[in-house]
Amino acid sequence: MPEFRQNWLTNMVSPQIQLAQTKVRRYCEELFPGALQIERDQIRIAYESTLVTVEVRPVNLDAKVGTLKQQHLLPETYVSISAVLVANTPQTPALYQWIATKGQELDFGHTQMRIQSDGAASLTYTYALSADTLDPGELKWAVLAVAIAADKLDDDLKARFGGLRHIDQPTGASGL
Repeated sequence: MPEFRQNWLTNMVSPQIQLAQTKVRRYCEELFPGALQIERDQIRIAYESTLVTVEVRPVNLDAKVGTLKQQHLLPETYVSISAVLVANTPQTPALYQWIATKGQELDFGHTQMRIQSDGAASLTYTYALSADTLDPGELKWAVLAVAIAADKLDDDLKARFGGLRHIDQPTGASGL
């Protein structure tokens, strides 16, 4: 397959994703005026020492669960709401223990760890909800829940394990 055609097919976005992206973007513009940064298909909202990223994604399920999805009219899309808590954090047994225990006990969402190319860890707080049936109040509540929790967690994690919060980065800013 020619490279252009392959790239074009890979970058295609379904009508459900486009519809959900339009809705989420409109809601965010109404709910968080002046605090938005929009890059490609991601909406970023600054809050205190953290930066919340809002992104619409397709629900990808295997064929067995896909049949269940069709039978019960389950969502086609979801909204991922996340915030990097700390980056450039040294990997330690205590950090892994915190992620496996306390990082999974949060009221809304959970933490994830990614290993950076230099071997340091990056911790992210993530929450997801259906985009198909989303209303403005639900999105506002979810974004604020992630923002407030991440703002507290990033301070605690930096003090306990080291690393940099969003605001510690050269481009960090707040504004919600």
